[in-house]
Amino acid sequence: MSPRMLPRRPILPLASLLLAGCAQSQYVPGYAFYPEPAAVQVAHPTSPQNQQVPLTVLATVVGVRNADANAHVPSSVAVHLRFENNGPSRVLFDPRTLELSNGQLRVFPPPQTDPARVLMIAPGQRQEVTAYFPFPPGTAARDWNLNRLRLRWRVDINDYPVLETAYFERGQPREEASYY
Repeated sequence: MSPRMLPRRPILPLASLLLAGCAQSQYVPGYAFYPEPAAVQVAHPTSPQNQQVPLTVLATVVGVRNADANAHVPSSVAVHLRFENNGPSRVLFDPRTLELSNGQLRVFPPPQTDPARVLMIAPGQRQEVTAYFPFPPGTAARDWNLNRLRLRWRVDINDYPVLETAYFERGQPREEASYY
């Protein structure tokens, strides 16, 4: 068979696979935090003990995020929170009350949040927030002890401020379950 007769192989699929393998992940490997999620039951301090807890907050440290100029996200620790209003009270959450610190009590700069506005969580409603706690300029994850993290925030239940905290520990990343 002459060279002209050889079948042409499509180069595009091969090039696509190579480029996909070279793309940088959104998250730095090796940073997994537990519990997944931390569940915090938030009660108004003056509520009767037998009353249903009015607010559940689920918090997860998603991981250490690489900077992404296109998405306007800095190199940071990414945290995701879900607020579930289970009671009859009006709940407000201001993302500016979020604070993240490590086990050495080093406090991260204030986070970039999505959404950035104050959330009003009506009875029976759920709302979610993602927070990116940036590393200070000139530092990276390797410069911080990330073995233990403490996340703090404040909610207002019927205009009464309640402070809450969730703790996280760094662990080994779990392998994804395989069903095959």
